[in-house]
Amino acid sequence: MTCGVSEGTEPIRLKWLKNKEVLGDTLQVDKAGSSATQPKDPRERFPSVSTSGISITPYFEALALRIEHVKSQDAGNYTCLAQNSAGEFFSTAQLVVHGKLFDILNRLHIPHTHTDI
Repeated sequence: MTCGVSEGTEPIRLKWLKNKEVLGDTLQVDKAGSSATQPKDPRERFPSVSTSGISITPYFEALALRIEHVKSQDAGNYTCLAQNSAGEFFSTAQLVVHGKLFDILNRLHIPHTHTDI
């Protein structure tokens, strides 16, 4: 998933949250304030952050969130938060993980809910 904005008053700060807890660092997007001392490619000034199989990597003026080998613990609400002097905007997506337990319950016709898995 990618977190980014196409316009707004700079600087704009971007971050990812999982269940309202911040994941990794904040990326500040400031095209006008970029100078020769700061690399143009944010990957050079903001290294990829990886915790528990979740990696957050800058991709120009955006933050990419990647989950390798999804586990049931990865289920939750992932929020892209953008903030600047005018305020903040966020967008949240829910990740539901279906695994072997879900398949077994379905085959046995046992009632279940997503929160049980």
